[in-house]
Amino acid sequence: MLNTKFPRGVQTADVWDAADAVLMAGQRPTIERVRQKLGRGSPNTVAPMLEAWFAQLGQRLGSMSGGGAGNAAVPGAMTTPGQPQPPATVLDLAQSLWDAALGQAQLAAQQQWESAQAELAQQRSELTADRAELDRERQTLAQQHSTLEQMLALSRTQVADLTRRLADADVWRLEKEQSVAVLTNRLEDLRQQHKQLQQRLDDTVSAQAQERQRLQDRATENEHRLLNEVDLARQETKAARQTLATRQKQWEEAARQADEQLKTTQSRLQTAETQTAASQAQLAHLQRRSSELETSLQDNRQTIQTLQHQLAAALSALKTQPPPSKRSIYMGRVRKS
Repeated sequence: MLNTKFPRGVQTADVWDAADAVLMAGQRPTIERVRQKLGRGSPNTVAPMLEAWFAQLGQRLGSMSGGGAGNAAVPGAMTTPGQPQPPATVLDLAQSLWDAALGQAQLAAQQQWESAQAELAQQRSELTADRAELDRERQTLAQQHSTLEQMLALSRTQVADLTRRLADADVWRLEKEQSVAVLTNRLEDLRQQHKQLQQRLDDTVSAQAQERQRLQDRATENEHRLLNEVDLARQETKAARQTLATRQKQWEEAARQADEQLKTTQSRLQTAETQTAASQAQLAHLQRRSSELETSLQDNRQTIQTLQHQLAAALSALKTQPPPSKRSIYMGRVRKS
């Protein structure tokens, strides 16, 4: 037995003795059972010592070579030099425990092997699927790589085109900036010209306003003068119309008197004709007188017609000709007087 010392005062021999006692009690030695048997020791301290006990258990049971053929040979010897021989019941129990542990180990190993084979088959299937998926992804990546190469070539072409266009844009911008500077100077000149023209326009508008006011005042003065002249002409026309009306009445009165005279003469003629006792001389005289009266009546009628024509012509002339001025009326009145 090893005499290796572990910390906390728990010795390997103590753990092994406790494990033997648990095994002799028909129980499988565990860390908790050994600790309960010892009454001290932490799991971290007891665990490596108990594993060493299990590792030496086969060697300690090796002396039991007389086991049945169905019992697996325990490697090693049951005892070590200087170690007392355990009781036969302990050895039988240890052998049974070893056989059970070995069977469980073989079963566990078989199950682990089968599980490993199934897991391996699953992994192979998954690996095959992954490999197929990887092949598809590789093809997809190859296509994407080809597409990206084409896009990259197109992008490079576009970048070159954009670079050229950018250079052209810079040249265009410089030209436009120069044009803007020229236009700005031109605009400033135009503003100065506009300011001067605006001043001239204001002066012209002011002069035109003054001239308009002067013309308006003159037009108002002329309008008043013309209104006075028109009023005077109306008065003169009214006076001329009254004069013509008076003359018309005089001419009508003369015509009426001539008609009455004619009627009187005719009445006298009729009276003379009824007077059969008048003398022929008086009749001849009366006839001559009647002829003279008729001639005079005819002359009077012609005179009346001439006066009527003259009156119509005078009225027409008054309508078409401008009214006579006060001076002409005055001179006419002077001539009449």
